[in-house]
Amino acid sequence: MSHRDYVALVPSQYGHSLRVSGPLGARPDLNILRNGYGIGADAPMFEKCWKMRLSKSIEGLTFTFPRSGPGGGSFTHMEEFFVVTKDIKEFLLERSGAEFDSFPIKTLNRDGSPTVEKYWAVKCITRIDCIKDEMSVAFRGRHENRKVVSLKDTAQELELSEELIYEYANYEGNRQKIYTQYQVQHVFLDSSRIRPGLKLFEPHFLPSILIVNRNFAQELKALCKGDCFWTLELTDLNGQLKKLFVEMR
Repeated sequence: MSHRDYVALVPSQYGHSLRVSGPLGARPDLNILRNGYGIGADAPMFEKCWKMRLSKSIEGLTFTFPRSGPGGGSFTHMEEFFVVTKDIKEFLLERSGAEFDSFPIKTLNRDGSPTVEKYWAVKCITRIDCIKDEMSVAFRGRHENRKVVSLKDTAQELELSEELIYEYANYEGNRQKIYTQYQVQHVFLDSSRIRPGLKLFEPHFLPSILIVNRNFAQELKALCKGDCFWTLELTDLNGQLKKLFVEMR
């Protein structure tokens, strides 16, 4: 397959996401990750530390669907993982060629009653080091004087404390290495590094997007109920998102 056979799978911005309650596990201090400034002079931008595994605290969380009625959709993209019904979970595990963390979760209707269908948290943990990071670019800075920089030049590394290693480490055993997750514009893949049969994966060091085979994404969307995710071409990511946001108004 070629680079053109793949698209980015990102959360749909339509409607409301699930409400989540319960105790969370340890998280890195994002205050040390400030990266330039946002729209206002006093609005710092923060890079996010992304979880590489499904959190051990997932079993203590409750997910509530925001709409009235018996349960919600069959697929909700929660950025770092999916919330899915059994049939979608089985489709992903059996057809994607990828490896997943999965865990049954507690889900409620809006009125507080348990959902009839059972749901799972599912996270893709297959990572492929296939980004051409010198060719792939992101925007940096404010719009009027923003610069185009290669993803390679945005890489950051953090050494993790022991309690964070399991969920956050993706590099050298005890570190997290990521490219910027903000204003990523063009992503170029070395498709020769993607093994045959793999239809969904996370590009190494860029956890804010998932890469999905174009045809597989259409099959998945056909099985799902509701506006569950968007697929974007890997070039002009920001332009496509802006267009979608305008269409939502």
